[in-house]
Amino acid sequence: MAKYINSKETLQVFLIAATSVFLLNSEGLKEWVSALPAGRTQWVASTVSDKLFAGLDFLKLTVPRREIRHAFLSFRKKEILPDSNLPSPDLSSPFAFSIPRTEPAQWRLLAGTFSSEIPVSPPARRFAHFLLFGDSMLKTAIAPVIKDALEKAFPGVMIELIARSATGLARPDVFNWESKVREELEGKSQVDNTLVFLGTNDAQNIQDGNVVHEFGSPEWNDIYRKRVVSILELVCSRSQRVYWVGAPPMRDLKFNRKIQNLNDLVKNLLKQKAELKNRFGENCVRFVSTSQWISQELGAYSSYIQRGGTSIKVRENDGIHLTLEGAGVLTQSLMRVIQE
Repeated sequence: MAKYINSKETLQVFLIAATSVFLLNSEGLKEWVSALPAGRTQWVASTVSDKLFAGLDFLKLTVPRREIRHAFLSFRKKEILPDSNLPSPDLSSPFAFSIPRTEPAQWRLLAGTFSSEIPVSPPARRFAHFLLFGDSMLKTAIAPVIKDALEKAFPGVMIELIARSATGLARPDVFNWESKVREELEGKSQVDNTLVFLGTNDAQNIQDGNVVHEFGSPEWNDIYRKRVVSILELVCSRSQRVYWVGAPPMRDLKFNRKIQNLNDLVKNLLKQKAELKNRFGENCVRFVSTSQWISQELGAYSSYIQRGGTSIKVRENDGIHLTLEGAGVLTQSLMRVIQE
């Protein structure tokens, strides 16, 4: 005689499954909270999710998700960035490469859908040393793709990568980037190139002591500028070149306006901050806009772009992060910028 599961047992199974998913996906919960509109709700949810994640991370319950994700990205990366015979740099020259600046696309996305030329190597003085740090924009897709590209372009390259989801400069109480970067650079030799991917999670209010400053207010802007400068003073003192990589357009119009305001704030700050250039050199830091690289129309959000007659999905379903294919498009252009 068949045994049927009653509604109570069904509810119990559902609750057990939901709790398991919730506990094992706390990092995903953090990323979801970071995408909420800035305000008190987002602030409270962020505080709760941060504490939950810290506790589960201590208990090692975050490990399964990371391992599964790492295995998936490793598999997908082989599809998107197949091995190629890229030419090696002439390491006998201390300042330049003897190879051409670009190579016809041996390194192609999606099994050859890209027909554009792809830069094979940015300038370097020796075995290159790169520092990359940033939020979930770097962590979710860009990190594995750009790491693979740099390793192919620079034999013996040293890459230090720090990526933390749901972090930025607006909430040092959650994660203090200035302290983390200072810690990473302590006692290390000079870095050739530093790439900064911050800002996606900063479209929110800033609390300074007992005062909460609304996003975009003059007080908010002043505090944020000071935090950007503090980061840049650290990395410029140890890097030959620093690239602040701007956030791409976002699908949500309100969120997109905030992100573009953030991009403009940093870009204008770097134009005006003459003392940084005086202290660390004219090429100390450069703002790199990404809007034109992964948009079908300049400055507008696009889920898909056309390359070689093929439609390529460059953005995740959340309307914020890049797909691995989108990260490949961005990496192509970013390598050209580094090469200049």
